[in-house]
Amino acid sequence: MTTNVPQFSLESFSLAGRVGIVTGGSDGIGRMIAHGFIDAGASVVIAARTQEKIDSVVAEIEAKGGQVLGVSTDVTDEASVQHMRDAALERFGQVDILVANLIARWKPTAAADTTDNQWSAMFDRLVHPLMRFVRAVLPQMIDRQAGKIIAITSAAPLRPTPKSSAYSTARGAQNAYVRSVGAEVARHNVQFNAIAQAYVENVDAYQRETWETEAIQRQLRHVPARRIAENWEQAELVSFLASGSSDFICGQVMPFSGGWTTST
Repeated sequence: MTTNVPQFSLESFSLAGRVGIVTGGSDGIGRMIAHGFIDAGASVVIAARTQEKIDSVVAEIEAKGGQVLGVSTDVTDEASVQHMRDAALERFGQVDILVANLIARWKPTAAADTTDNQWSAMFDRLVHPLMRFVRAVLPQMIDRQAGKIIAITSAAPLRPTPKSSAYSTARGAQNAYVRSVGAEVARHNVQFNAIAQAYVENVDAYQRETWETEAIQRQLRHVPARRIAENWEQAELVSFLASGSSDFICGQVMPFSGGWTTST
């Protein structure tokens, strides 16, 4: 009996001819994701707040021959998000990939001391913008019956984290949104997934120069991998989820935490 075996190829990992929006793409993990997309053959739209930082990444990408557009975007403003989407469509004609890389600064606060403003701020920076970005690009993905959406969320709600009620709840809401919408749009050949990260190198936390400090080493006792992930490692996972090789992965929240979510 002869069994047909397909010839495996790395072409399915290519992003050639695709257009990806990367929010928060002007530094940290977002910048690394943008470069990864360019290296995989895609064109990229950098959506971030600070024009000077945007211009810096645009110059980096243009220097190596990449097609890139930078658009200053306020994630808390619906009109600003729509303007960014319209600029992307005007320049490139379509949006194939959205990376919703949203961040919010927070400090540990007991539940009894959490104010309305602290609570609302997490949803204003994390949950509502995710919905706005997805709503902005989803219709044209459904029309073309093709699209990839990757949300960079957090592993915090996947494991009890004291004094993080506002942050963990907002991140948990993001994860729930991904599952719900991911199941809804899968029939349209749109794959929506999340990377729930923790202990990853970034501009606001776990900078390389802090890795050997006593405080970080104490935290790593709870991480089975016993290390911080470099930001390019997460960028590679994003590129995989943006490629044709992930077409059967829908509505999933994937921990990227060195095993932290599985440890006790």
